[in-house]
Amino acid sequence: MTAELPRELRPWPVRARRPLTPEAVRASALVDSAHEADPVVTAHAQQAVTIHDTSRERTRLYARQLAEVAQFLQEDPDVSDPSDDLDLIAMKLATALRVSASQAAGRVRDAHRAVTVMPGTFEQLTTGDLPEDWHRTLLRRLAGMSDAQAAAIDAVVATWEVASISRSQFDRHLGLAISLTLSEVPEPARTPERDVSVQIGPVPEGTATLSVTGPMLEILALSHRLDAVARTVQAAQRKQLAEQPGEALPFDPDGTALENGRALSLATLRYLVLTHSLLHHEPVEAPRTALTLFVTVPAMTLLGASDAPGMLEGRTPIPADQARFLAAGQPDWHRLLTDPISGAYLDAPTTRYTPTAAQRTQLRLRHPVCAAPGCTHSTVLASEDDHIEEFDHRDPARGGPTTLENLHRLCWRHHQLKTVGRLDPTREAGATPDPSAAEPSDPRACLGAGTGPPELRRREPAVTRWTLDGAHTSWTLEHTDMTTPLLAATLERRWAEHLAERAAAAARAGALPGDGGAVDPCGSVCPSDPGPPPF
Repeated sequence: MTAELPRELRPWPVRARRPLTPEAVRASALVDSAHEADPVVTAHAQQAVTIHDTSRERTRLYARQLAEVAQFLQEDPDVSDPSDDLDLIAMKLATALRVSASQAAGRVRDAHRAVTVMPGTFEQLTTGDLPEDWHRTLLRRLAGMSDAQAAAIDAVVATWEVASISRSQFDRHLGLAISLTLSEVPEPARTPERDVSVQIGPVPEGTATLSVTGPMLEILALSHRLDAVARTVQAAQRKQLAEQPGEALPFDPDGTALENGRALSLATLRYLVLTHSLLHHEPVEAPRTALTLFVTVPAMTLLGASDAPGMLEGRTPIPADQARFLAAGQPDWHRLLTDPISGAYLDAPTTRYTPTAAQRTQLRLRHPVCAAPGCTHSTVLASEDDHIEEFDHRDPARGGPTTLENLHRLCWRHHQLKTVGRLDPTREAGATPDPSAAEPSDPRACLGAGTGPPELRRREPAVTRWTLDGAHTSWTLEHTDMTTPLLAATLERRWAEHLAERAAAAARAGALPGDGGAVDPCGSVCPSDPGPPPF
């Protein structure tokens, strides 16, 4: 792409005082030139030259990968419009790049822009002169700009001596180039971005961040309203604490302000005002059912025997104390059984087309994100249950059963691609081993080999083979409960302690080993009827 540069944006020289030669790199690593003759010091300084050469080679490899990704996009026979088929292209490349589908889509966009729209700086990459990190910074800062603006900046940066200038020089002049481009190169009219996103953690544990993006004036107005309401509520709390001590305070859901005798902070009140306000949705009818979030809590955590975390929607850990607090406040608990070795969820069969409530619960946990390769879209909303092998409505017995082995959850986009035949999943045969034998790790295995309850016999997570556009192949593994394998040993130890206590009680009561007792495979003496495990 050739950029017609305005007069104010004509390239200007950006040069270093001296070329960055190997000798200059070596000299920069010498702390004291007086020790230059010392072979140890000289060898250490030479390592800086090696590191510099490695960085240049890494930059060339980075440029090579960008070129290969751009070529893959250009030569894909299934792609007519890259913007429309970006999701499918990303799925094809996600495995090769070892990233999620959304990250792969970003890599494809970057490669297309770097190679096609910004050839000048890409040429600097191929020679190793423009460091990889500098180029990533360039792409990131130009991400919201039009192709014409990016091409104009590329034409300017391509004239700089990037092989020798410092990072601070590059950043300063790039900022100037961007500022001049935004004022001189017209940008196509577009609707301002409006978005709300959620980011989980990572610090502090058990927290999440809600980010709201929109036109500056709208966001500033929202912030002002939140601040004004928070200050009003804070003033009301202070007044009531002074005039009516002991009375319940507004916006004090857990009684913290009343207990401390002090109004809540403005930051806390902004949060409470935002999370406790009614959402305006007229004239659209409000949803009739509330959003249900699944929190799975290990039995050992509920008993206080472990501090293993609970899992929000099957994939986000929450601290054990939060998990116990949430569980204690719920009127109903639902039991979910998992394989003690793999953590795979055990089946909940049915014979009808529509999955049962129990199956849908398990599907949410088995597929907390879309089952398509590399997709990271949550399945809490905007997703659908899908039969891998199509359900036969005329003769259900012929195939496509409504079982967890033949079901998964897909986001709307990938469900549509499957419907039109561009995605073809197949559940791999043999993904689930023969469940006829009980595992030794089954805490109830002491009842006798092969007599453990069927719902606790070994099950491996299912593998799905995906064919993209009839040619490309990828595999996915269904989600499992991550804490089960970690807690299996704890559960077995506690179960052994339980049996030992019962055996000791029986001995004290006059029962002798071998007289109405049984020896379990783990080596403990068990009463004839050990009863259910303590969970």
